[in-house]
Amino acid sequence: MPDGVHQSLILVILVPKHNDEKFSVLYEYKPYRKDDNFFYFDQPNIFNLARRGFIVAKVGICGTGSSQDVPIECEYTAQELDDCEHVIKQLADYSLSYGLVRMYGHCAGDPCSTYNDCDGSMICLNGKCGDVGSTVCNTPCTWIDHCCGDSCSTYDDCDGSLICVNGKCSSDSSSNGGGDGTCSPSGVLQGTHTLCNTENFSTCCKSNVNYTQYTCSPSSTSSAILTLNSFREGGDGGFGGACYGAFYPDTQRVVALSTGWFNRGSRCGKMITIHGNGKTTTAEVVDECDSVHGCDDEHAGQPPCRNNIVDGSPAVWQALGVSKNDPRYGQLSVSWNG
Repeated sequence: MPDGVHQSLILVILVPKHNDEKFSVLYEYKPYRKDDNFFYFDQPNIFNLARRGFIVAKVGICGTGSSQDVPIECEYTAQELDDCEHVIKQLADYSLSYGLVRMYGHCAGDPCSTYNDCDGSMICLNGKCGDVGSTVCNTPCTWIDHCCGDSCSTYDDCDGSLICVNGKCSSDSSSNGGGDGTCSPSGVLQGTHTLCNTENFSTCCKSNVNYTQYTCSPSSTSSAILTLNSFREGGDGGFGGACYGAFYPDTQRVVALSTGWFNRGSRCGKMITIHGNGKTTTAEVVDECDSVHGCDDEHAGQPPCRNNIVDGSPAVWQALGVSKNDPRYGQLSVSWNG
């Protein structure tokens, strides 16, 4: 494509107010100029689009000429197509750098894993994109749709130490703004993809996703999450239990505790009492649910545990009367002591 004025066709989408609304689609020709192999495009027009509530979703077709009458269905040389890719990249980079691209699906309330999953100045908090200070929750959440702000009926509907307040999952703001969420993250582990055992609803590590690490657990054990784990050889528990290096059948009531509660093995061999689903049972502590390490063979390709986990064998779930057909099977709010 020679130096001079050319055009690109841009697909512009009107941002809907609600997720179930249809997108309004517009096509706009945008002039740009190629001069000594450097591309210039109409930056102010991009600002105007952003201010009018539009997002530049995709830059599509390039063509020669300076008139809007240039037909879309025209032949392009290989050089023109190569130049088109250049323009697309520059427009995208510019728009993203200046926060002019609104990323649908990455807005307030949308699921996220890292800050990079959220648009603009929003951050990833409790597994959802949100503005700084927009929520009183201060503990991470990995149980999607059961996080801060999600609908609930009972405490069992909310993740971790969150409670159900006025039909919404929330932290207990009556106690220093944090309820049981007094254990702060100690760092992050960057995920790497490895072989993963997906038995019992296990989550697999994803490459380049940051996973929160904890060396502590909440001081109170009255609000924990019971998860499901197989401690048998070849199960999703990975290597043998941290206490004795042994494996255990699914019919035996055994548990692993988050790193802080595991307390460097001080609870190994102890029987703890677990209260949940209106029932009570006991189980032996035989392993650590590692809140620091993960994404490797030792941890069956799974990310670090949350800091308030009691990882129970199938026998524990059976003793609490929660069947495999129960939607809570695999994630249940419990309390424990021992």
